[in-house]
Amino acid sequence: MNLERCFIIGSGYSLKEGIDNNLFNLLKTEVTFGINDTIKFFNPTVAIFGDWYCYYFRYEYFKNH
Repeated sequence: MNLERCFIIGSGYSLKEGIDNNLFNLLKTEVTFGINDTIKFFNPTVAIFGDWYCYYFRYEYFKNH
């Protein structure tokens, strides 16, 4: 794991372009912080949420992380 840098991955529509371009394969060995719905697509090092609505409605994803 590379401890010299980290990536913060949002969960907006623009994430689709990264997924289509193999983004998550490139990040496998990196420290990543996934925000909100990122956990639906990728298993980040740390999963975080921006507000309690996200946590409440995505509890099934967050509880398994």
